Amino acid sequence: MQEYRASRQQPPTYETPAFFILLLVCALQFFVIAYLLIVAGAIPRFEGKSSPTDAVLVLLTFSYVVVNGVILGVLYRQLQATETSNYLTLRAWLTVARVKRIQIIAGANQVIEIETHNPGGLPATAIKGASRIALLRVPFDWPSAPDPTDFEALVLGPGQYNTLSIEIPSISVDDIRAIVERRLAVILSVTWAYTDPIGSVGRTEIVAEYLPDRWTFSPAPKGNAME
Repeated sequence: MQEYRASRQQPPTYETPAFFILLLVCALQFFVIAYLLIVAGAIPRFEGKSSPTDAVLVLLTFSYVVVNGVILGVLYRQLQATETSNYLTLRAWLTVARVKRIQIIAGANQVIEIETHNPGGLPATAIKGASRIALLRVPFDWPSAPDPTDFEALVLGPGQYNTLSIEIPSISVDDIRAIVERRLAVILSVTWAYTDPIGSVGRTEIVAEYLPDRWTFSPAPKGNAME
């Protein structure tokens, strides 16, 4: 069941294009000032005279500023990447470890057990969830996951697991026969929303179809979402 469309949050960072624009503006200002001071004779001791050496000095100075600007830009990107990596490693993640196998039978009180796991470095808190089990005629359109509405007094710490039990509505013998013959589909959809001590906002969704010949649930073609 660990198939996800990852939409991972990024920590707040400065925009890289704005950084380079500011750098280029500063470099241009430095070039103009250097030109006025050295080539155009803006200071008295040059007496308005310039030489090829002065021009070369200006170009070398400008090149030095640009090269150092590029180096600063590379270091800035590396710092952003490190910051993002540290954030994604530290924050809480609520993932679906597995959906336990079950043979759905007629007229029985059964539950679907979903095991969740937090592989992050912080506890997942303020967990809200919602689940839905639907019987849909084949062929069907995949439903979207429900919006989380139910609050759970649960904190899932780093490395911890938890099991969510979802009761299956009573299914008639005729519907079971239609499920086995693949004329009727059992669709499971679950959503969790949560946060953590550093303010991350997480959301995990699964939408899956029950496979009666395997007693398992197969995820929707687009996979499941985790952010």
